[in-house]
Amino acid sequence: MRKILLVAMMLMTITGSCLAAGVSSLFASEESTADRFVNVIRSNGDFAQVQSLFVKDSISEKDFKNIQNEVKKNFGAVSNAQLISYNRQFAQDGKTVLFDVMVYLCDTEKGKMAMVMTLGGQDGSVKIAGVQFSKVELVQQGQGK
Repeated sequence: MRKILLVAMMLMTITGSCLAAGVSSLFASEESTADRFVNVIRSNGDFAQVQSLFVKDSISEKDFKNIQNEVKKNFGAVSNAQLISYNRQFAQDGKTVLFDVMVYLCDTEKGKMAMVMTLGGQDGSVKIAGVQFSKVELVQQGQGK
């Protein structure tokens, strides 16, 4: 009986690790894409560095310049960015993955900023479908407004 339980546990462990390997490689690919975009924003890079990171024809050079100007005007230079949230969005069937959302908390000259990226890809590649920025005010626990 013990041997049967041991074998069953081993099979479940192997199966679980195989399933997790596929998901973790997708996450690593998405994180790499998002990190490359964050680094370009932090270094005030140019459009050529990010064009391949976006879904085809979803961003123009003018759009990217507008993003850079918005960040500079509203937040100043970005000094640090840390991934704080990863969320997967499913279709109503509960099986089909629509897109993933990554949220970064950034330190800027003018305080904290949240950078929200929507990532997805139809052809197996990971691309950024959208980016949003918003000011974040952190409140200590017990100090409610």
